[in-house]
Amino acid sequence: MVLTAVIILILVALDRAAKIVAEGLLVGKGAVEFIPNILGFRLLENGNTGAAFGLFSGGTVVLSVVTFIVVALLLYVLFFKKFSSKLLRAAVILITAGGIGNLYDRIVYGAVTDFLEFRFMSFPIFNVADCFVTIGCGLMLLYILISPKNEPVFVKETEATDTDKEKNNDEQL
Repeated sequence: MVLTAVIILILVALDRAAKIVAEGLLVGKGAVEFIPNILGFRLLENGNTGAAFGLFSGGTVVLSVVTFIVVALLLYVLFFKKFSSKLLRAAVILITAGGIGNLYDRIVYGAVTDFLEFRFMSFPIFNVADCFVTIGCGLMLLYILISPKNEPVFVKETEATDTDKEKNNDEQL
């Protein structure tokens, strides 16, 4: 359990650090080319008040409430259930960290800080937390595709002490 919490905190800190650096380097500078014609940095001046692809623009309160509920449920699952798969657990950790990163922005700033821009195709500007959520969803899809059809998502815990449960949860990573 402790390892899971530390990993989530590190991922959220990486997201925050990337957003702080991007804001410091990009405010008032427009777009900055990183890898020509592939990847650039462009800070959305007023932040993203919606979700991906401009959905729910201006829906900060609703998105914050929904994100809070989803993150709370994922944290419950991470800390009180034992996953049958390390891959699935890693996916849920990434999705949780990304959700926390963007939820923090919505609560503190009223919008999410987006700054990463693909130049080789038309794609919304995004951030590190979005990458965590996307990679987590990809891992979850991979789990669905490769796991045995009847494999349970969680394993039933036997009567174990709290120390044993914490050790087992940390060993899953």
